[in-house]
Amino acid sequence: MAITNKEILEEIEKLKKQLPNGEFALLKKSVEDLGIGQGALKSSIRELKQQLLDPDNGVVVRVNRNSEFRKDSEKRGPLCQQSFENMEDSVNAIIGWKDSVTKALWILFTGIAGLIIKTLVMGS
Repeated sequence: MAITNKEILEEIEKLKKQLPNGEFALLKKSVEDLGIGQGALKSSIRELKQQLLDPDNGVVVRVNRNSEFRKDSEKRGPLCQQSFENMEDSVNAIIGWKDSVTKALWILFTGIAGLIIKTLVMGS
């Protein structure tokens, strides 16, 4: 019981006769709009796929790099903490040295100012 081309054409002619011309045009427009929408959807999916799977800068690659960095940080955790503490001690030592030098310079400048004033007062 195969359907022949002639039978298909007869059925299409029956459908054409049943549909008024306006409804057929509206149906055709709807199908065209669906085609345009499907093309836009394909384009959007292609862009998303590119953003996800880009081998240089895709989301998957960035997530993998982040995971590797986190794992490496966990392995080096105690060493990083110790290094940070050493840097903190060095900074505190430098700040202490700066405070001592500042005090010494104030004393030196005060002494020089006193000598200048004494020379001006005694010299007149």
